[in-house]
Amino acid sequence: IRIGTDGAINPSTDGTVVSMTVPKPSAEARKAVVKTVGQLGEKTKQSLRNIRKMGMDRLKRCKGSFSDDDIHRLSEELEKLTKGTEEKVVKIVKDKEVEVLEA
Repeated sequence: IRIGTDGAINPSTDGTVVSMTVPKPSAEARKAVVKTVGQLGEKTKQSLRNIRKMGMDRLKRCKGSFSDDDIHRLSEELEKLTKGTEEKVVKIVKDKEVEVLEA
């Protein structure tokens, strides 16, 4: 396998070991990765909101089985868990963007 000089991946072999040197990604490639990371982060947050909505809908259907206080407490807890997880996603995305751009 030989790829041109701009993306020089030239495998070398040392008996039983094959090694390849992979060049650093260009600034344009890193920006594309950052964009993809951001898109995946948004999809993840959207999925979290959908899960929260399903949970809230299920709680509403349980109104006859539980007291209003229990339903309210559980909905607040679900809201708190969703918000905390969303904040973690945002932090992971920001950290990954910094990591990719500094590479």
